[in-house]
Amino acid sequence: MKKSVIIFGLLLISFKFSSAQDQLSAALYEEGFENIQVKTTSSDYFLSYENNRYRFEADALHKVLKLIVSSSIVQDEIHILIKNRNIPYSAVHTSKTSLEKLFKGDMTYDEWKSSSSFTMSLDELRKEFKGVETVNSSFYKVDIPVGISLRYQLGNFDNPIRLKYQLQPELYTTFANGAYFTALYNVPFLHNDFDNYNQSRLYSMHFTKDVRLPHEIFLNVNAGYFFYNRYGIWAQAAKFFSEERFRVGIEYRYTQNGLIEPNFTTYNSGDFRSIVLGTFNYRNIKYESDISLKVGKFYRGDFGYNLDFTRQIDEVYISLFLRKSDLGNLVGFRFRTPLGFKKHLSPNRFRVRTREYFKLRYNYNTSTPAALNYDFGEKILSDLSEYYPSTLQYGLEEYFTPQDPTLGDMIRSLF
Repeated sequence: MKKSVIIFGLLLISFKFSSAQDQLSAALYEEGFENIQVKTTSSDYFLSYENNRYRFEADALHKVLKLIVSSSIVQDEIHILIKNRNIPYSAVHTSKTSLEKLFKGDMTYDEWKSSSSFTMSLDELRKEFKGVETVNSSFYKVDIPVGISLRYQLGNFDNPIRLKYQLQPELYTTFANGAYFTALYNVPFLHNDFDNYNQSRLYSMHFTKDVRLPHEIFLNVNAGYFFYNRYGIWAQAAKFFSEERFRVGIEYRYTQNGLIEPNFTTYNSGDFRSIVLGTFNYRNIKYESDISLKVGKFYRGDFGYNLDFTRQIDEVYISLFLRKSDLGNLVGFRFRTPLGFKKHLSPNRFRVRTREYFKLRYNYNTSTPAALNYDFGEKILSDLSEYYPSTLQYGLEEYFTPQDPTLGDMIRSLF
């Protein structure tokens, strides 16, 4: 009899754990989170998720923490693994007790942050999710982000500003861990003598594979048609040190002049050129600023470097850059600001949404081809900045600490 009571008690406790686990998974699923994995022990709750609903990752993390506080899970130690394209990016280790105090106002944000841990070191945590069932997979879903880009040139007095606006719907789908296909269609409109290329056409189309290896090493390989009429392969590898503070890597690009014509035929010149670069990046966490240096052989066969200084303010990025090589030098600036809705519709088999960001670049001198480089769109190392521990911490702070409007807030208010 006594043995039966013990067994019944254990079953009851097991059911309670399982029920709480299922309730939180269901809440995350209803909120539109993907690639959800949950594992529990008697004292620890392990949660893994991917956000394709909220524009800013810190906003998504706040929602997850809020759902944890309102859940009935009984484990106190919480371990959260954050993913993108089902690749682990960063993690948060905290406790339910401290989260409850934070949301009730019984603990300051700084106190909670000191008692918790934000990290990019995930080798041990990743092992906890091996073999764990995934709920709401992000694979084989089609996203259609639609955005507008602007090209411009400051010209002569008789035609001082030449503009071209371009509508750019993009098809995007993930079909395996870190593997995805994207195609962007370019529709010029409202053009003012900028150039003679005003026909709508498929502007880029390529396959990408992202890989995360142990010890904070990331790999990225792309193949297909890219921006700026380039066709070929593009690859990079990078290693992080001391969380996001230091990064060293290498980039290799082997491309020729190639494009997809308006009638969907292809043109390839056969004139392959290679770019080989060593990359170095230092991030000042306190000021969310990056100094980035790329050194090596560029598109025209010239040797030189690109030096960038970037200030990140949540979702806003403002950069100053210098390009210098055997062919001359060039300075300018660029910025990226959020555009569209902060929260999209829940991901589904087919979803149309706004593009999340607007980018603009200004070159002080356009006559020199020094240290030419190309932006090939989304890639794992450019996306990572939103997942940096410091970015998540600063983004969460706005929810719990009264703040004066920042420069980022003022820029976002214009869009």
